[in-house]
Amino acid sequence: MRLLGATLIALLLFFTAIALVMISAFRHSGEQALNERLLSEIYGLLAAAEVSLQGEILFPEQFPQFRFLQPDSGLVGEVFAEGGRSLWRSASMGSRELTAPAWLAPGESGFDSPVIDSETWYRATLTVDWEYAGERSFLLQFAVAEEAAVLEAEVHNFRNQVIAWLGVAGVALLLIQGLLMRWGLAPLGRAAREIDQVKAGRRQVLGEDYPVELMSLTQNLNSLLEQQSSHLQRYRNALADAAHSIKTPLTALKNSLAGDSESLRQLDAVDRTVEYHLKKAATGGPIVMRAPVAVEPLVNQLVASLKKVYADKNPHFKVDVESGSQFAGDAGDFLELLGNLLDNACKWAATEVGCSIRTVASSGNDLLQMEIVDDGPGVDPAIIKLIVQRGVQVDSQHGGQGIGLAVVRGILDFYRGTLEVSQTPGGGALFVIQIPLN
Repeated sequence: MRLLGATLIALLLFFTAIALVMISAFRHSGEQALNERLLSEIYGLLAAAEVSLQGEILFPEQFPQFRFLQPDSGLVGEVFAEGGRSLWRSASMGSRELTAPAWLAPGESGFDSPVIDSETWYRATLTVDWEYAGERSFLLQFAVAEEAAVLEAEVHNFRNQVIAWLGVAGVALLLIQGLLMRWGLAPLGRAAREIDQVKAGRRQVLGEDYPVELMSLTQNLNSLLEQQSSHLQRYRNALADAAHSIKTPLTALKNSLAGDSESLRQLDAVDRTVEYHLKKAATGGPIVMRAPVAVEPLVNQLVASLKKVYADKNPHFKVDVESGSQFAGDAGDFLELLGNLLDNACKWAATEVGCSIRTVASSGNDLLQMEIVDDGPGVDPAIIKLIVQRGVQVDSQHGGQGIGLAVVRGILDFYRGTLEVSQTPGGGALFVIQIPLN
């Protein structure tokens, strides 16, 4: 739109300059043509005129130009003697007074635009040295004038035609320019859409059928994406080996502590935390170029797992997940995020843990909102700000490393999410998380 707007301004300036030049040239050409036509009228008067020995101008009854005899015809004529004295006036002048023109040398002609009765006229003049029978000569100046309204009407009509022609040409050029810009910029628009698809996980690389001008850019982007994919695949393979070597001793420890539910909970937390942080250390952070994941199956997976871990406490889960809810990120990040919060709620809950997930509208972007609530003793307002700080111990009853909620904070920072902690009317803790869907 900016290019089209700039083109529109340039065309307006260009066509305005062309219109002014064309109208000025038309006026100049019209004035020249009018001057020649008025001079031809003067030659007609010269051919018909007779001069007496007393210097009087005589014309025959059959006048060569009838408009000189018709009042208000728009064409007037007058003959001046040397000194500006009028010798003859055409009947068409009526009561008008035509000022004497500047006196010229014999044989010279002039063209000016005098004002007669507040009206502008165009006038041609010609000075002649009239000889009478070889005995006497008289200096006479013939003047013929026509109303400027005639030429102005022609200029006005021409101006309207020029504006119409240039307007049509301008609209046509804008349409052509718009089509050319749309055609020329279409590859950039397609590249932007494909990059969005890569970010959303719907494709791996950009297409290859791009113009030569963009080929280097798209090839470099594809090389970068392929290198990243290869890098991630290598570390995934390494993680598979690391996970196998870590899970074997953890499984042995769980078997040896089968009767100690608290130790089993701690081992399960260690298992999940080690696996998550090993993955993040290998990949350098959460993976964002993947398709959004459905939330409901992950929530059900977490609830089923926590029911086993807290089987002795047997908290009642109230789960409300809006149908079709999605998380715009890695499934592992979601499991770690919600898992830490639900695990924390299970630790503190007396009998009930609630989890509500839905999509809410916000200015410029939709948000995934998660509410985790328990019916425990709640959170002291004095330590709400400390609750997400790494290493701060706020769980004195159940013990732990105080790292779970700090991990939550780190994930939310990456996804530009927010966390609010408050107390329910009944005194329990309420955690509200909002994460942009885009």
